[in-house]
Amino acid sequence: MRLSEGECLAIERGRLAGMAEAKTEGKAEGKAETLSRQPTRRFGPLPEWVAPQLQSTSTLDPPPFKAPRTPPSR
Repeated sequence: MRLSEGECLAIERGRLAGMAEAKTEGKAEGKAETLSRQPTRRFGPLPEWVAPQLQSTSTLDPPPFKAPRTPPSR
């Protein structure tokens, strides 16, 4: 059985959407791990309430970077 062009496009879109979602999840997990690494090294095991906070923090998009304003030179 041969797939139509529309079916192939739908499958490809689904595949790309799944890959994008997995990439986002992987980034969030990596951020949470990175955020917990330094305090764990310094202070030992972190309290239980920290892990959910790190997970929620790591899934947020960072605010856009704004360059500091410099006064005009005279």
